[in-house]
Amino acid sequence: MNVLHKTTKSYMRNVNSKSQDFNNGKWFINPDTSIINGVDKKYWYMKDEVLREMTDEEKMMVDFVELDNLKTKMAHDVDIKTEKLILNGFTFDGKQFSLSIPAQTNWNSLKVAIFTGMLNENNFPYTITTLKNDVYQLQWEDTMSFFTTALGTGSQILMQGRILKGNIMEASSYDELIAIEDNR
Repeated sequence: MNVLHKTTKSYMRNVNSKSQDFNNGKWFINPDTSIINGVDKKYWYMKDEVLREMTDEEKMMVDFVELDNLKTKMAHDVDIKTEKLILNGFTFDGKQFSLSIPAQTNWNSLKVAIFTGMLNENNFPYTITTLKNDVYQLQWEDTMSFFTTALGTGSQILMQGRILKGNIMEASSYDELIAIEDNR
């Protein structure tokens, strides 16, 4: 006896019906596989006791779902890479500084303290730490450049990620989708 599993599409020849219960509704028993011979398994229609090749409309739906799933995965991958790039931080004065959420909060607090007058040039140089936890003395005259570099780096990473995700979601075919590369 030959059997074909209705969910996994696993085909087994010459099985011993006594070793496993194949009459549980999950298997086609001695199916005529000539009607699906040479057809990609993803295009096999298998329901109840019907085994056939999908219609063109059904195939289009399968392809649409696969394309949509691939878009979702690729967009997620862009998000993951964006997060990693942000965690790599930004370079200022040849040193690497964090752009993590806590670091962004610290940089913003420092900027607010300067703009509100809580800190002024008399409080500088101001001690901060690099991404590698080395001490860095931020000079008063470098503060705006420091903040601009941090903001610019984070904004650029996010903008590039948004553009990539937009291109992914707008792709209308598999070929268009796989042509999109995240080479940031």
